[in-house]
Amino acid sequence: MATRHVIEAGLKNLDTLNPQTADKMVQVANSHWESYTTAVRKNVKIALGTDISSSNPRADTAHGRNGQELTPNAVKAGLSPLQAAEAATINAAETLGKLSPRKGLISLAGTLI
Repeated sequence: MATRHVIEAGLKNLDTLNPQTADKMVQVANSHWESYTTAVRKNVKIALGTDISSSNPRADTAHGRNGQELTPNAVKAGLSPLQAAEAATINAAETLGKLSPRKGLISLAGTLI
C-alpha cells in the first residue's frame, strides 16, 4: 500500500514536526520513492490508501486531501490515471479480502461494475 502523500506533506512542513519525526521523514523519503517506482516498473499490484492525520482543513494532511495519492503521486510514480483510480478502488478493496465482498470499480456512469 503506497501512501506517498503523508511523506510529501511532511517534507513540505518539516518545521512543524517534532525533530525525531522530521529526521525520519527525511531519512525515508528517497528510499520510499525508489521502492514505490520500482514496484510500479515491476508491475506489482499497487493499492492506494492514506495516512491522513489532521482534521484541520488548512493542513496538508487534512481529510479530503488524500486525492494527492492519485495525482500527482501515483501518476508521477508511473501509473496511468486509470491504474491510479484502480489502485484507489478495486486494488485497495482487494487488500481487505473477504471483508470486502462488494468490491468493484465505479464506471463513468457512476455505477458499480
